[in-house]
Amino acid sequence: MAGIVQSALVAGVIGLAGWFSLFQSIDGRIADQGVRLSPVQADGQRQVLLVEAPVEAFVSPETDWPALAARLLALGAKRVAFTALPTLEPNRLAALLSNPLIDAAAAVDVDPANPDRKILRVPPALASIDIGSVTHLGPSGLGVHRHVPGPVAVASSELPSLELVVAQHAGRQVPSGELFVDFSTGPPERLPRATLEQVRTGKLIPEAVRGRVALVGPVSNRFEASVVTPLTTRQVAVSELEFHAYALDTLLRGTAGRTIPAFAELALVALGWLAAVGIAIYLPFRKAWITATLLGLGILVLKVALVPLAHFHLPVVAMLLTIAVTTVAVLHDKSRREARQLRSLLTTTSVALANRWAADAPMDDKVFWSHLLAMVDQWLPLTRAVLLIRDEGKDQLRLQGTLRCVPEQIADRRRDLRRPPYEAARSSGTPHPTPSFLLGGEADEQVLMLPLRASEQLLGFWVFGVDADRLSLRPTLADAFRRVADEMAESVREHRAHQDPATGFKPAGTDRELQRLSDNLHAIDRHFRLSEHIFMGLRTPTVVFDLFGRTIAVNARMKEVFTRCTDPSLVNAPHLLEVLCQLPPAGAREALAAVMFEGHEFEHTARCDEDRYILRATALRDAPAVRGPQDAGAVLGLQLELLPLARPDAPAHSEHVHVWDALERALGRVASLPQFDSLEFEMDGPRDLPPLAARPHAFTEAVAAVMQLLAEDATLPGTISVCVNEVQAEGRSEVVIQLAARGFGVPAEALSAALDGPQTPASGPLRKIRSLRQAAFRAGSFELHSELGQGYRVRIAMPAAL
Repeated sequence: MAGIVQSALVAGVIGLAGWFSLFQSIDGRIADQGVRLSPVQADGQRQVLLVEAPVEAFVSPETDWPALAARLLALGAKRVAFTALPTLEPNRLAALLSNPLIDAAAAVDVDPANPDRKILRVPPALASIDIGSVTHLGPSGLGVHRHVPGPVAVASSELPSLELVVAQHAGRQVPSGELFVDFSTGPPERLPRATLEQVRTGKLIPEAVRGRVALVGPVSNRFEASVVTPLTTRQVAVSELEFHAYALDTLLRGTAGRTIPAFAELALVALGWLAAVGIAIYLPFRKAWITATLLGLGILVLKVALVPLAHFHLPVVAMLLTIAVTTVAVLHDKSRREARQLRSLLTTTSVALANRWAADAPMDDKVFWSHLLAMVDQWLPLTRAVLLIRDEGKDQLRLQGTLRCVPEQIADRRRDLRRPPYEAARSSGTPHPTPSFLLGGEADEQVLMLPLRASEQLLGFWVFGVDADRLSLRPTLADAFRRVADEMAESVREHRAHQDPATGFKPAGTDRELQRLSDNLHAIDRHFRLSEHIFMGLRTPTVVFDLFGRTIAVNARMKEVFTRCTDPSLVNAPHLLEVLCQLPPAGAREALAAVMFEGHEFEHTARCDEDRYILRATALRDAPAVRGPQDAGAVLGLQLELLPLARPDAPAHSEHVHVWDALERALGRVASLPQFDSLEFEMDGPRDLPPLAARPHAFTEAVAAVMQLLAEDATLPGTISVCVNEVQAEGRSEVVIQLAARGFGVPAEALSAALDGPQTPASGPLRKIRSLRQAAFRAGSFELHSELGQGYRVRIAMPAAL
């Protein structure tokens, strides 16, 4: 708004300046280009014959001017006009001027007694002669003469110019007001002209005179004063006599240029202001600049084209200045307002995002590398570590970070990735031993090297030391190193993208708000990608619907169910319950309404082809105390999960399961996780135990879930004890497995609710135990106990196979 008001004030000032003709000279310079570019008129259209008489002839009393004028009229001239009074006796001059076809004018001088007063340049002897017109050059704009000379106040009367008088006597209707000379007839040398000698000797042909006005004027052989006109250049000069010929020819041909009145120029300024305001407000910055520039160029082209085509001089300077100033003022105000709004939005968004999303890793180059090595150190039992990074497109490696060592301990100083240690590590699929790479280590330290690759691009190398005994006792560490190296490479790739303004969120400038928003956007991007990856990889078929039953998100497993059981394009929440649970439409609607609006939980058996599931429907809603009306993005809807079950009509199936094999597989799966590296597992019991009658896969998965539950709850460092015995009970042989660990534990009521209550437990191992215990321990018994501050105890009793 401020820009519009400012531009309106400036436009008003520009309009007033145009009203007082302050831009007239500049407008004339622009119109001169149209004159120079206009096509030259044919010679036959010219209405004036220029008769050049030497100055000596004008002042000589021997020149027979009446006879010369009569001869010109006899040759067919329409009229004869003298730009200066010829030197004749008063009675002879009066007789000459009494001819209605002859006009003469006197020059104008400044009165020596009064500089503001003009007088006629007439000899005293001719003072009694009635002079009806004057010759003068008229007004000039910055020294350039473009206008037809008009009336001049001489002494106490106003006398018209010779051009106006001759045109009126020739029967032409001369318009009033400001008139522009038409110079489009070409340069001065194209003017029809003759000399006084040609007229005197009869050498002038009638075709050159017939139908034209003979304009007779003095010329000097020594020095001829020139007049600056639109045609004037370094090569082209226009004399005063030639200027009068152009002006008279313009009036006789009726091609005098016109312009608009001052109030119309104000209207043009207002129109330009409105156009510029509309362009600047409704168009984006780039398009606004382009449109305003094209509009200005179009007005200039129109101005230049109107001069030769329509003999119209359109004043455009005030309009162009208004458009330029208005566009700049409004766009500047618009940019300031948008910058202020953007600044406020950046601050608000940064605060909101910083409170909602936790940054995953610092991307500042000063702390990123040490933070990366620190994260690796908390997972793996490293003695030392070195990070060598390769710049894109180069073969040299640079030292980017060290852990528990100094750069002087690195034996390789050249760090060229084409050298043997790096080439061997690149070709090896496992951690490559490089014993001489790091100096000064412990005797039992083994130094390994792994390349850091992301998307088939080599980013650098990770060199680390590890205790040789621990590496030999934990074969799974090699796989853990490889997986950690892949994750490190991905972090390095993300850091590179974040530092590059062309590929990441990092702004090119140093604005703090932009940098803060950049960090949060990077965290959001990573969070969304990880969430999508995790959701799509869920083993349980899962779909999320909104409040109206429309699909929001569906993972890959559920997409398979959709494809097998129904048309994916028709899937909504009620339809899915009708198809999978065989519910009537009213029953499906009531069940979902109870879940959504009454807080109930819905579980029902579901079937898709030969597969059996438990379909669980859960409401997605925020707590009323947290959710407010401003949270338009809050999710209200349903989440449906299909929990796989065995076919209920299938007979109970069991196989011989060797208890120690199952325990070792379960133990290997849990012990390979890096977070349990500080735990020890004690296995006790006889090895010659009979096989169990159980489902192998379900039994192993359930025991692994039990071990993981104990490991997650155990205090570190700690021990998980596994004791296996064979007992005789009720005439049959049973194998009893007892697991225990010192840990935090949970209250017995909470454990009972997690295993048997209506709510799904938050713990992953507990959820797995809850879903597998019936299938895994159907033939035996399963007991899980916990005391707060004591940890968990588990007893599994399974019958021996017959």
